[in-house]
Amino acid sequence: EIGRAGRDGLPSTCVLFYSPADVHILKFLIEQGNGTPERKENDYRKLQNMIDFVHTKDCLRTFILGYFGEQYEGN
Repeated sequence: EIGRAGRDGLPSTCVLFYSPADVHILKFLIEQGNGTPERKENDYRKLQNMIDFVHTKDCLRTFILGYFGEQYEGN
């Protein structure tokens, strides 16, 4: 729900709970799943996007918009 309050013009707080153990669990679940190789590759790509988001030192708004192919020139 990142950005929902901003779209509505209301103040908001966003909290992301993350642990490196989450990555290990998700990798295990991807490997144990019965998805096609293409599905697993897509799942790994999405997981890497989440990891990149968590560890970015850049503006989160810029990161999120970039994920959707948009650009933001502000801070």
